[in-house]
Amino acid sequence: MQLFPLQFQVTLYPRPRQFDWVALLTRFVQASDLGKSENAVLLPLGENAPPEVPRLLFSAPSHSIQFEATGLSWTMKWLELPTPIRDDWFCAEKRSLACRVLLAAVRDFEVKIGRVASLVSWGLSCDEPPALWIAKRFFRQELLVEPFNRPARVEVHSHKVYRFGSFEVNSWGRVKTESLLNPDALLPSPWIVSFQSDLNTLAGRPEDFNAEQMSEFYAAAWEQHTIVRGLYLGAV
Repeated sequence: MQLFPLQFQVTLYPRPRQFDWVALLTRFVQASDLGKSENAVLLPLGENAPPEVPRLLFSAPSHSIQFEATGLSWTMKWLELPTPIRDDWFCAEKRSLACRVLLAAVRDFEVKIGRVASLVSWGLSCDEPPALWIAKRFFRQELLVEPFNRPARVEVHSHKVYRFGSFEVNSWGRVKTESLLNPDALLPSPWIVSFQSDLNTLAGRPEDFNAEQMSEFYAAAWEQHTIVRGLYLGAV
């Protein structure tokens, strides 16, 4: 079996306000030092567009990361690359860069942040059909006789609310079968077990997050993601 990171996302949720998207795009390109202005796209949407629709996209191919802004959230994430050419060290380094750029943008634009979130997903290449691996991991032996004797796809979700460090968070764990769109040639099959750990602070917090708190959250979240991964997937 081979375990490899698939994706990360670090997300901030600004307090509601009207953004000058052209000014935001210009300043982000200038301040990020991640790439050239031709990698930035301002989507031509009217003022009445739904707030969850992306308004600004900025990709930095040389760093393998992308910035996406909507009226509700700002997110830095990995650009899609063949897998499993990446490892946890590479993922952590790119995620750290994304966090620094995102927090710098918040500081430069004087944005007030009400919630923060972090997501990491991994792929597991198995020696057996991925759906069967999940069934054996999570279901009792008698259920493997029927009805989970030959599953094609399986998905298991779990949600918790708990505190780690000084943060109270929603924690989603998702294990499922998945077919990679751009698999590495070394993988025996594009079908894998994917695991996603999603941590986000609770809605309704009256105080804004300051820069120190956001940095603390993202640093602590990486370790928490790996702990949660071990609880779901075991020692793989």
